[in-house]
Amino acid sequence: MAQQNGASPQPASAAVPDAQGTLFEDAPEAAQEPRPASSPASQSVPAGPGAAAQTPTGERPSPAGTTILERYRPLQTIGKGAFGSVELCLDPRLRRRVAVKRIPLRSDADLETARAEARAAGYLENPHIVSLHDFKYDDAYAYIVMEYVDGMSLASFLAEVEGNSLTYDELAAVAEGIGSALAYAHENQTFHLDIKPANILIDRKGHVKITDFGMARLGGTSGAAANGGTIGYMPPEQMTTGHVDQRCDLFAFAAVLYEALCAYAPFRAETPEQSIRLIEKGPKPPSEFLPDIPQNTELALMQALDPEPEKRQASVAAFTDALLEGLGNPREGKMSLARIIAKLTDDERTEEDAAPEEERPAWRFTPEEGLLGGRAPAARRIATGIAAGVSCAWLIGALLPAFGIGGLALAAIAVSVGAAAGLAPQLGSAVVFTGFALALVGGPHLVFALPCAVLLFVATATWWLVWGRTRGAASAVLLAGSALAAATGQGALAAGACAMAAAYTLDAGCAAATTAFALLFARFFEHACAAQFTLSLTEALYAHADLGFWFVAAGCAGMAAFGAAAFARARERWEERGGMGLYALVIVLFGFVVVLLAALANPMENIPLSLTALAAAVGCGGLSSIIGGILLYLFGLPRSGTESERS
Repeated sequence: MAQQNGASPQPASAAVPDAQGTLFEDAPEAAQEPRPASSPASQSVPAGPGAAAQTPTGERPSPAGTTILERYRPLQTIGKGAFGSVELCLDPRLRRRVAVKRIPLRSDADLETARAEARAAGYLENPHIVSLHDFKYDDAYAYIVMEYVDGMSLASFLAEVEGNSLTYDELAAVAEGIGSALAYAHENQTFHLDIKPANILIDRKGHVKITDFGMARLGGTSGAAANGGTIGYMPPEQMTTGHVDQRCDLFAFAAVLYEALCAYAPFRAETPEQSIRLIEKGPKPPSEFLPDIPQNTELALMQALDPEPEKRQASVAAFTDALLEGLGNPREGKMSLARIIAKLTDDERTEEDAAPEEERPAWRFTPEEGLLGGRAPAARRIATGIAAGVSCAWLIGALLPAFGIGGLALAAIAVSVGAAAGLAPQLGSAVVFTGFALALVGGPHLVFALPCAVLLFVATATWWLVWGRTRGAASAVLLAGSALAAATGQGALAAGACAMAAAYTLDAGCAAATTAFALLFARFFEHACAAQFTLSLTEALYAHADLGFWFVAAGCAGMAAFGAAAFARARERWEERGGMGLYALVIVLFGFVVVLLAALANPMENIPLSLTALAAAVGCGGLSSIIGGILLYLFGLPRSGTESERS
């Protein structure tokens, strides 16, 4: 039997539907289906009078930035044909990729054909059948929204692997999946009528699915009329009388398995007449290619490929059971398929990474992921970790002198704790809170400091249990805001930056609480450090008796909540209509309000404002808007707090 110990170096890419509904790889035509050198490309019988003359001429492409059905954002056009085109799209609402088949509506018959295809696919819900998500139409097109399968078609898989064939285990896995799908379809009175390697998909986990119900027909035991198929896989009755039943799918199923085992398609021809002659002559027994093939497998294949439908097995289930007995282990085959497909698709990425610098894809900004997010999926998580780690290291470095630690030991501990906080920001915030409380109670005036420590413990524990322990982004924002405020002594400056970061990464309630608590903690921290951690409750209350500070803290907390809610509304608008104008408006308005807050609070009794105070206020607002713009450009559209945690 042909072995599959290696794979050709040609890369494979994800499977997506072609213009006839077939999921295929974005690969050269020669890789779509293995053929003998003398055989022409696989031909499809036209789906009706004049269908062969239909072309996608005049079809409008989907430029980047537009939407399909006011929802799906096209990533690229991945297939075109006589029946339309297919767009690989992003569904922003559910955050998944889908394949949208666009069928030009030149007549009422086109709409009925598209509706029939969608109805047949939507009628069947089976793990081995590609799912239909939606069907809609307008004046120009019908749209069939389908599941995106990340993997390869069987046609491309056979073209890529050594020997162009499957092992017995792999064939068992493929046969089990296809057999299950066809048996389910037949139980629901649906005939596929176009089973071929290009319509059989294998994802990166080794799962097998069938697709393309464009030729499917509903029928009972009395049969149904067929109007198409693929030469080389259709049985004689489908090419001549058009009178079909489940045994047509059985024949095509067996022809696919024969090809996958023997690396040879026995019925390929230029015309239906030539293919019928080859079928009547009969294929060579598989044992001529594979001497060790189980006898029951060979007998099952030869019976299913009989030119007379009455002599084939009564059902796909009966054929599959006979074929699989003693053939191989489907579980092992599934794992083998997954390993090979992962290798083929990973090879593609490796070759891209190894390309010379000038040949690598340019860094591109996309609204969804930004400049960095489109290049590195974990960019947001990495940036969150860096912000948390650096901020935590600074705060720990400021705390350690209270314990008599300095020099290299201080640097080593601060860096170590900062590194841990970078990996788990929640841990970093907990360590900072604990260290600060211990520094207070460890001072020379425990009696005076104890009330402060208790008050701090209650406040920090409440925030950490409600928000900090489950949301790394919240801990990162709090650490960064606290460090910035304590290090610069500029509360208004830190407030604006903290509020913008919170609005971008968190939901409204968490953003408001985190911004307010970050500013309060930073002020407490700053005064405690200045008093060498001998701060009493009275001194702590006096340190916070600044109306300007409370005005800025409350205002920025409110702005953080408003910004988070406004960003959420802007995202809904972007998903519905596209465009980022509302995001820009929110960012500019945010900066303006921060300027107003800083101006009114610095200090509140100085009316009119000095030129220096006005410049400081403008700087605070400008910085918050700049931070918002940078975040939007580098990391894309803001997400909810839950989504941000998964980024």
